[in-house]
Amino acid sequence: MDDPAEFKAEKASGGKRVLKNFNELQGRLTAEALKALNDGELKLLAEALGHVGLFRGDKDVARAFEALFRELGSRELISREAAGYLQLAYIDARMFSEARELLEKYPQYDLNFVPEVLDAAGPTAGRKVYEIDPEVALIKSAAVPQLDKGSQVLFVGSVFCNISVNSAAFIEGNEALKGLASNFIALSNNFAPAQLAKWNKAHSIKFRLPYDRGGWAGFDLSRTPGIYMLRDGKVVYQLDGWDISGGARLAEGLFRAGLLDFDGYVETLKYAADSLSAAGESFEDRVAAGREIYALLSPKVKKAELKKASDKTLETAFYLAADALINGASLKPLKEISRLFSEMERRGSVKKNIAENLYDYYLDSREFKAAAALAKKYPDFKYPPVPEMIRNKRTAGPAHRVYEVQAGGVRAEVTKLEPWAGPKIIVTGVPGCGATKRAFGDIEKDPALSELFSRHGVFITWNSYFKSVAAWNEKHATKAYIAYLRSDWPELGVYSSPVFYFFKDGKLLETSRGGWGDAAGMAEKLKGLKAIGLLWEPEKVNSGLMN
Repeated sequence: MDDPAEFKAEKASGGKRVLKNFNELQGRLTAEALKALNDGELKLLAEALGHVGLFRGDKDVARAFEALFRELGSRELISREAAGYLQLAYIDARMFSEARELLEKYPQYDLNFVPEVLDAAGPTAGRKVYEIDPEVALIKSAAVPQLDKGSQVLFVGSVFCNISVNSAAFIEGNEALKGLASNFIALSNNFAPAQLAKWNKAHSIKFRLPYDRGGWAGFDLSRTPGIYMLRDGKVVYQLDGWDISGGARLAEGLFRAGLLDFDGYVETLKYAADSLSAAGESFEDRVAAGREIYALLSPKVKKAELKKASDKTLETAFYLAADALINGASLKPLKEISRLFSEMERRGSVKKNIAENLYDYYLDSREFKAAAALAKKYPDFKYPPVPEMIRNKRTAGPAHRVYEVQAGGVRAEVTKLEPWAGPKIIVTGVPGCGATKRAFGDIEKDPALSELFSRHGVFITWNSYFKSVAAWNEKHATKAYIAYLRSDWPELGVYSSPVFYFFKDGKLLETSRGGWGDAAGMAEKLKGLKAIGLLWEPEKVNSGLMN
């Protein structure tokens, strides 16, 4: 027979081939074949068969493990692990009497408690589950609502899996979803009655056990989690696992299944975005998730949906789209932002902060005429002035254009930073950012670094802070510019503040995001300076980079 070690190797890669191998070998796992294996091979095969149960829990797997277990017993190799695998095989096959007998025979191995089982549903047509008694003394079969009518969510997970627990916490913590508890059918892919009973007492999502795998054909019961959104029996959206965009994708599935209207959909997207900040996810991950939120939201910002939306929903959607505009290279979100604002105007519900923010978004998108028209339409609000613009004839083409701000910020010339030879440091950020101020304060206190940055450095900001840039240039030797468009600077794709980019002969060699003052961040900047050949005398650097 095949080398059992192959089972173990495939187990690490997900187990699908483990199952394939078992299906091929099933009829060949005879007593004679098992006797021919050495002890090490027999133990590997036990582990592999234990894993097969995750993908195929039926009596054939259980009987195959019985034969293997007998051979282990004949060699006095029975262990807690092997007994546990056999009991799980029994449980997955719903052979509860055998699982209970094994527990009684090997009390020293602390196997799973198996409660009494009552088949209360009997031969009911359709899918069935086992419901867990709160006192864990009994599990009883029950029919579940027909999945071919209405809208339901099938949630497959495990109380032992942090990802499943996190996704369930998202669902239970979101006000927009609290009325949907009856639409959720939660199945546990772990047989753990005590833990499930404890969970069910504390949570609105109540886990049950699948009656058998065959009754749930079409759903992968090994997923943790697997979330299926159904409408009239058809899976309209499916989540395999849960990542930083899980909440937004769940909202999409619930919307498609008809379980959320536009108001609930937008509220859930907002909850998804806020959850990432609360969980301390990195800036880059939050930006990536924000872009996906916008991609999901964008097709739904239509007149028909907006007319039905509440004022709160319009404002929430406005800022969700704005996040994608602020933190992305594309200007596409401006279309949805403007459409949402138009609906607010139609209702006469324009707020001061909304109009002033839209003005800023127009400036950051370089839509100066639209900004001027907005300011004229709502003259009672406050807007930063737009300087006189001078276009340099040499700026044709989309490469590396900037606004060079003149003294006082009253005039700005569109120019191009010509391709450079040798080393170049580009720092992106916001002039008023505290971390950026600290970074340049330290740089300018250090004679060696100050000289390097004044000769080879450029500071570029994306925002239209013309007066702030003019004030910066009066105080700092590293000159600041405003990027003409983000698309002019495809190399500079991170929009936190500050970010250091290290170029050599026009080629980006290193990038360092933030981290000013901590050892790891400083090491990144040293690495960048060395990569472009500017740190050949590190002993001259006294700002703390070398400490």
